[in-house]
Amino acid sequence: MTRGAPEAARPAWTLLLAALVLLAGAAVYVDGLAAMRGMLQHDEAYYAVNALSLLEQPRLQFFFPQNTGREALWMYLLAGGLALFGVQPWTLRVVAALVAIVTLAALLRLGRVLFGWRGGLLAALALAGLYLVVHNSHVAFRVLLYPLFGCLALAFLLQAQRHNRAALWRAGGVCAGLLAHTYTAAHGWLALLAALCLLWAWRDAGRRRG
Repeated sequence: MTRGAPEAARPAWTLLLAALVLLAGAAVYVDGLAAMRGMLQHDEAYYAVNALSLLEQPRLQFFFPQNTGREALWMYLLAGGLALFGVQPWTLRVVAALVAIVTLAALLRLGRVLFGWRGGLLAALALAGLYLVVHNSHVAFRVLLYPLFGCLALAFLLQAQRHNRAALWRAGGVCAGLLAHTYTAAHGWLALLAALCLLWAWRDAGRRRG
């Protein structure tokens, strides 16, 4: 198998299947949200208060010390949602569901990079029905961002290593940087990405410069 073989040209039917998997996942992730329209849990309320503070006093803040301390990226996404859809608990649910749907597409991309289109479709289909993911798609917790940027960072870096394209390296770096602002456990994934880059640099002396 040649390098990058899992990314072989896609058959036309794969696009249709990918769209169907994403639509099925979206249907699962939004199902039942109406019943939670007025609900707000303690941690979610803290996220909302921090997000509202960003709307009232726009600023660049990387960490919020309240409620045991939290990375800031989720609050910025919620602030955008509150500005677009209004200040209500329902907005937090909408943002969470949208992030879950985009994560499904990100895993499909990572699966395609690793195992080809069939692997990507099967991985996305499995994620669409995984209970923990479905549950988290209904609550506005920042942990939702961890798998999203984790999948994107690894997918872009794997493609960059195979094709050595500057745009892919940059995309992988940006996603890895954003990953650091998602959830505490994401630092373990960052360590994995760093280890992969060091391994590639050690194995391929011709690419070490730059």
